[in-house]
Amino acid sequence: MVDTAKSAIVETITAGHTAMDPVLAPDGKTLYVCNRFNNAIGVLDLVAKREVSRIPVCREPFAEAITPDGKFLLVANHLPGGRADGNYVAAVVSVIDATASRVVKEIPLPNGSASLKCIRISPDGKYAAVSHVVSRFLQPTTNIFMGEINGNGLSIIDLGRMELFGAVLLGRSRQRGG
Repeated sequence: MVDTAKSAIVETITAGHTAMDPVLAPDGKTLYVCNRFNNAIGVLDLVAKREVSRIPVCREPFAEAITPDGKFLLVANHLPGGRADGNYVAAVVSVIDATASRVVKEIPLPNGSASLKCIRISPDGKYAAVSHVVSRFLQPTTNIFMGEINGNGLSIIDLGRMELFGAVLLGRSRQRGG
């Protein structure tokens, strides 16, 4: 904890391995951190100044966002959790019920999605956007330029239904022969 007037650290709270992307609950009393290499979200009580629990998530939580009402915490897991040699390999967004402190749903992203880096919730709380890489691992490599093997993607989650609404590839495609 930092005293901004004095520019000094005044207190520390122990967190997990590679704690990152802190998110403050709307009540200002709870701080969530991604403990990336513990595969867990740390729940820090800022009044008691200690970690009160850890919520297990899929694999390498990297970014998180909380709904405006504070009911759900969405966690972008950096890597897929299962085998890498299947026909469907994708990272998931873990949905945590903030009151119960447990994962209530895992939303799979499109096949080939990994390296989730950022998640944001719309101000109205209706949608979440997740940035990630999309790998085309089931297609033969014919061109290595402009996302033919790996491209940047953005997935949109409908928070009312808690499911993937759609996804788009970002960037521009290179025209063949040009």
